[in-house]
Parts: sequence; C-alpha cells; structure tokens
Amino acid sequence: MAATNTRFRSMLAGVALAALATPAIAQQCIPASQQASFSAYALQNYLMVMAITCDRQDDYNRFVTQHRALLGGVERDLRNHFSRHGGARAHDLFKTNAANGNSQANLRQGNLFCGNTAQAFPTVLPMTTRDQMAQYAQTNRIGADFVPPVCAGSTATPAATQRPQGQQPQGQQQPRPQGQPAQPRPASQPAQPRPAQPAATPRS
Repeated sequence: MAATNTRFRSMLAGVALAALATPAIAQQCIPASQQASFSAYALQNYLMVMAITCDRQDDYNRFVTQHRALLGGVERDLRNHFSRHGGARAHDLFKTNAANGNSQANLRQGNLFCGNTAQAFPTVLPMTTRDQMAQYAQTNRIGADFVPPVCAGSTATPAATQRPQGQQPQGQQQPRPQGQPAQPRPASQPAQPRPAQPAATPRS
C-alpha cells in the first residue's frame, strides 16, 4: 500500500511541476461529439486526485480495471483530437491542466474534500458508458475550469428535419385526440341493381 501511495503522489507531483514549466497553449473548442470523452477523462483524473488525497487507491485501481476498455477509448479520442489540434504538446498540457484544476478543487475544500466526495466511487463504479461518466462530471462541474468549450454550432447529432405545421408525412394518418374513440367507418353499400332496358324496336 505504501508503495502504491508513493507512486500516486509522485505521478501527481510530476504533473504539477510540468505545469509550471510548460508555456500556455490557447485552448481550442471541441466538437460536441467529443465532449463526453473530455469530460470522462476529467472525471478519471478527479478520481485519481481523490485516491491520493483520501487514501482510496484500491477504489481507483478497481475503477481503472473495471473500465479499462472504456477509458482506453477515451484516451484514443483525446489522441485523435490533439493529433489534429496542437499535437502532443497540447495533449500533455490538457492533462497537466486537468491535474492542476482537480488539485485546486481539492485545496479549496480543504479538510471537507474527502467527506464531500465520499460517494463518488460508489456512484461511478456501476457506470457502463462514457456518457454516464460525462454526465456525472458535468453535473458536478468536474473539469469546468479546463475542459475546452464546445465549438459554436457543433451538435452531437444532426438536428431533426422539421415539417411545416400540420403537414403529415406521406402514408401516416392524422392522430386523433387522446381518449376520443375512433369514428366507425360507414358500412359498404350494396350495389344497386340497374333497371332493365327495354328491348330495341326492330326497324321495318
């Protein structure tokens, strides 16, 4: 346990020192489709800070092991993004800012930090998707100080095509108000017999 604790503290200390030596790089906006990965990484980093501060390394190791594939996908998304925007330097700076931002959140709460975050691991461990993790991070403002904003006009899914009001798609019946019974269709009328035509008078 002591070796694990030392390794965690060394990791966080190294990241913090790197922040002091790294020149600032302007953060670019991110597509809405990538926001979940950025927020999920912010949560993972936050849990690492909790593990170090609150002596919960076992919980953090369980989180990483249980969500190994999901977190691997998050890391791939980040690498793909920064390969097009800023390169490895910008990628490293984002992670540095994440560690510093989450550490500052810890310091602001002081001795209350571990008590305030006690339910984080029990809540996060059962999650199965990055969207769930991202929602938790955003609800609790984890990463609010360092996750880049979503680019203006960027949407995760294309907006639904709107039809003029009252126009129904082809082949779809007009819905009736709730609780109103369907009107019975009139019974089909039997065909009326045609009157017999008089026989033609033979010409003389």
